[in-house]
Parts: sequence; structure tokens; C-alpha cells
Amino acid sequence: MEGKDRTGYASSLIEALCGADYDDLLSDYIKTYEYYYDMTETAKPEQRRAAIETSFDPIMEIMFEMKPGEDLKTLGYAERARLFLQKGGLCDEQIDEMVRVFTGKQ
Repeated sequence: MEGKDRTGYASSLIEALCGADYDDLLSDYIKTYEYYYDMTETAKPEQRRAAIETSFDPIMEIMFEMKPGEDLKTLGYAERARLFLQKGGLCDEQIDEMVRVFTGKQ
């Protein structure tokens, strides 16, 4: 296993924490599929859609603890990412420092 999915999920978590929305997260995640497998919207649209539906969306639903009736495209990702990291043992100060480091905002 090459690790591209794991890297994509970790990147999505960090991006979400820093304020990215669904479209931003998907755009960055799917780049691997576009470059590595030529799964673009025009070249291989069915395979691209399948990668999103079977790989990206399900992990986002789990990672961000979606509840029935919630929509991935309108979810509050920053708060959900914070909760995910808190459950992993990070405190607010550590999470805030991550945001500062990744965004450059003081």
C-alpha cells in the first residue's frame, strides 16, 4: 500500500481544521486520482465518481461523525476536525497552535 489515501485523509483533516469546505477538501484529495490514474471529469468520469463515493465520502462521514440528515457539502468542518483531534487527546492549545502553524495566522 502506497499511503496516498492515508496522506489524503490526514491532509483533509488539517485543511478542515483550518477552514476548508467540502469542495476544497475533495479538490485536493482527488488530485492524486487525477494525476496518478488520469481520473478526470472528462477522461474517466465514472471511475472518478466511484473513487469519491467509495473512498473519500465514506471516510469524511466517519472522521467528521456525520449524523443522519447532515450533508457533507454543508458540514461545519473546522469544528468537527477540532472534535476529532480532541478525542485523539489534543488539548485546545495544541489544536490552536496547529491552526497557527498551518495558516500563518497569529
